[in-house]
Amino acid sequence: MKIPATAILVSRDQADADMVLGNLLDKFEEVLFWNNETGPADLKVFGRYALAATTKYTTIYFQDDDCLVDVEKLWLCYGEDRGAPLCNMPEEHRAKYPDGIALVGFGCFTDLWTIRRAFSPYLAKYPIDELFLIECDRVFTALAPHSLALADVPMHHLANARLPTSLYRRPDHASRLAEIRRRIAIVKGAGQ
Repeated sequence: MKIPATAILVSRDQADADMVLGNLLDKFEEVLFWNNETGPADLKVFGRYALAATTKYTTIYFQDDDCLVDVEKLWLCYGEDRGAPLCNMPEEHRAKYPDGIALVGFGCFTDLWTIRRAFSPYLAKYPIDELFLIECDRVFTALAPHSLALADVPMHHLANARLPTSLYRRPDHASRLAEIRRRIAIVKGAGQ
């Protein structure tokens, strides 16, 4: 039986995504793919959230195109209480994000309502700009209207995870992260 949810994958290169797509197609009732290289627009990471508005299911699964995740085990962790987003975030990464931000790329289950609600306060203050298109996962996890749940489910990095073009390896990674954290803090402060 396939997982009754929509898996969404965004990539710049169909060839890089083929192995991940194959895995998702075997596991999910619906799989949507956005290619930033050939699609009508380069939405960067935000492509996953844009596609979420077109899904058949209200339960959504995201992951990056450079890893394979044990999605069935993560689905079991998501469990019966499906209000909060569940991010697969290995223990070694948690100390780097003490501010309520989590990684989505190693696998994340959530629901459509949570996605819509998470971005509303941010977009009321800031535009959809290049920073947002790249760092929207951090906005989503920091501003999700439910407590974020974390799991540590097996995953395997593919060869393209270590390419110099990977977002975390770009020279502007630290400055982007600092700026999105600053913006998130302002948005959170405005809500108090």
